[in-house]
Amino acid sequence: MTKKSLWLMMLSGFMMMALIIGSSVTVVAEEPKYGGTLTILETMTGLDPMTWDQTDWQWKHGNDTGFAIEHLFSGDLQKGPRGTNEYPFNSSGWIPPSVTRGELVESWEKKQNPLRLVFHLRKGIYWQEKKGVMKRREFVASDVAYSMTRLRDARKAIKTYVDFVEKWEATDKYTVTAFLNKWNANWAYRFGWGYYDGVQAPEQEKAGGRDWKNLAGTGPYMITSYKTGHSTTWVKNKDYWDSTVIDGKSYKLPFVDKYILMIMKDAQSRVSALRTAKVDLQMAMDQAPAIWLPGGMGYAAWWPWVKNWYGETKVGAHRYGPILARIWLDQDLKKKMGK
Repeated sequence: MTKKSLWLMMLSGFMMMALIIGSSVTVVAEEPKYGGTLTILETMTGLDPMTWDQTDWQWKHGNDTGFAIEHLFSGDLQKGPRGTNEYPFNSSGWIPPSVTRGELVESWEKKQNPLRLVFHLRKGIYWQEKKGVMKRREFVASDVAYSMTRLRDARKAIKTYVDFVEKWEATDKYTVTAFLNKWNANWAYRFGWGYYDGVQAPEQEKAGGRDWKNLAGTGPYMITSYKTGHSTTWVKNKDYWDSTVIDGKSYKLPFVDKYILMIMKDAQSRVSALRTAKVDLQMAMDQAPAIWLPGGMGYAAWWPWVKNWYGETKVGAHRYGPILARIWLDQDLKKKMGK
């Protein structure tokens, strides 16, 4: 029996050696590599994108646009399984304040008279250039004020959701202030890392916010294709601002050149695609075909050439972009395994 056939037998029986059962994964540190293409099934792979525009107030907006659109805040992955292991980052609707980091925001403060939250933005972040939509330009405070005001005033808005915000104002190029008419202790969920509050460029609205071809953000990837019922394709944003630390060394993100996010409604088709390596990673599975696992436990499967993934699925409300930006592909190993 060849090593390859033995591996395929193991894969068929156990849906790969890497299986998360409600716990962290221990991975030996390796030198990260850049490049390659990964095809994945993310946590909502059975659904097509529902909207590309925040003002539709769709709960799945962060999932559909999370590769490109960023938020004021996100989960700090260094406090998850890959770091201090304080939080697994698998919840779609909650991030404890202790493991929250500023994403577009560098720092923030609460002030009185008048009651307000002041957000100091990161400098050196740029909007993706999108032909026919917008030129590459710096992300500034007026973008946040515009996006948040547009969200609040949208026809489909949940009127009581952010009614505690009197107004948004860009007080200088890199400082934006939310003036409050009352305090809401849940403000970070309402407009920081939540379901509806991705910061969208004014140029996207003017070009047609609901058309996927006009999606432009500040995130790690840019959309290049959407095939209904099949897939979305995303290519690396070489202008992306963020980095990550692996084994004490800092690396610029993202690692992978291209992601193909498959849309598969049939569970058995997803299993088959994973087993035959047409898919490299499945972030959430309906069931393991050869092993019964009790309900309430999270489990996923991936091929061994998928590196630097620790089982996290969300850094905000259904957002996975920052997680996938940290994954790297061992192309040499994939070739050795004949894939």
